[in-house]
Amino acid sequence: MRDSKGRFVKGHKTWNKQPEVWNTCEECGEVFKVKPCNKERRRFCSRECYWENMRGQVPWNSGLTKETDLRIKKYAEGLIGRARGGVKRHKPKTIRKMSEKRRIWHDKNDFHHSEETKRSISDTLRKLMKNADFAKRVRRNLTIKPNKYEKRMRWLLAHLGLNFKYTGDYKIWIGGLNPDFLDEENKLIIEVLGEYWHRIRPNMPVSSDPDYREGVFADEGYTPLMVWTSEFDDEEALTEKLNSFVGGERFG
Repeated sequence: MRDSKGRFVKGHKTWNKQPEVWNTCEECGEVFKVKPCNKERRRFCSRECYWENMRGQVPWNSGLTKETDLRIKKYAEGLIGRARGGVKRHKPKTIRKMSEKRRIWHDKNDFHHSEETKRSISDTLRKLMKNADFAKRVRRNLTIKPNKYEKRMRWLLAHLGLNFKYTGDYKIWIGGLNPDFLDEENKLIIEVLGEYWHRIRPNMPVSSDPDYREGVFADEGYTPLMVWTSEFDDEEALTEKLNSFVGGERFG
């Protein structure tokens, strides 16, 4: 469509320029203006008139049950899932077939990656994370906050007067890995490791292996210290470990 100057315009611009027409409210009889395309749909001048008109009307499904009405039965058995959660529910027979097919596939195929594949994926991600722009995009799409052990470590480091900064929010990457705490001046790194995620988790990725992380940081010229969450149970021993790590005779 074209405007008054002969230029092509989109439909919504043309719709805005359509002259309004008069319509009569079915409830109060008041005359109001609407767009021509809405003349059939706008039956009432206000929401109050709409609800007043609906007052006293009997719903179409009043008194109907799934035993007496096929529409109610279909809605109750299948479409109620779509109405509540946006997903259509499968029939029990279909669910059993899908579960059996999935079990057979898992028996025939090795679902988990091999050690060689995990190592390859880890090396590829390390190379990507060395790119500052790629690491920045990854951090922009994530919301990383310190967990309770990292918060305790941050407090302890501040209490001891150690010059460590929390970097576990993906701000800094070293060798494709993100350290938890960093002292850039002295090239020191402290990692807070959970027993499950870094020791006993099945199919643990290579990048979570403490020995692997320690080797990568050492190759980049940093001295790492691995602190397990279980060590926080004895804060005095942990303090001695931190002082020994930084050569902290002046803190003792």
